Amino acid sequence: MIRMTTRLAPLAETDGIRVNCLAPGWIATAGVRQHWESLTSAERAARGMPSQLLTTDQISEAVVRLAEDRSLAGRVLVWWSEDAPRLIEWGDRGYRDLVEF
Repeated sequence: MIRMTTRLAPLAETDGIRVNCLAPGWIATAGVRQHWESLTSAERAARGMPSQLLTTDQISEAVVRLAEDRSLAGRVLVWWSEDAPRLIEWGDRGYRDLVEF
C-alpha cells in the first residue's frame, strides 16, 4: 500500500486525484480496547503492545486532514500509538526519516 500510494502521487497534478495512506498503531475500537484494558501495563509491555491507544476521534481527524489538505498527495502518514503522527519523507525506503504532520 505504501509503494502504491507514493507511485500514484502524480495523479494529483494530471487528473486531480490525490491518494494518501494512513498507517496507524493500535486504535481503541471496542474489541481492541477491551483486550488492552484486560492486561496490566507489564503484560502489555511483555507482549509488545503500546502503552496507550489511539482514539477513533484522533484517527478520523487525521483522515479528514489527509482528505482536505490539497498539498498532500502520495503521502504516507505513520502514527504509532505512543508517537505523534508523522509523514514518511519522500524517497525514504527504510521509513527512518519522518517529518511532522
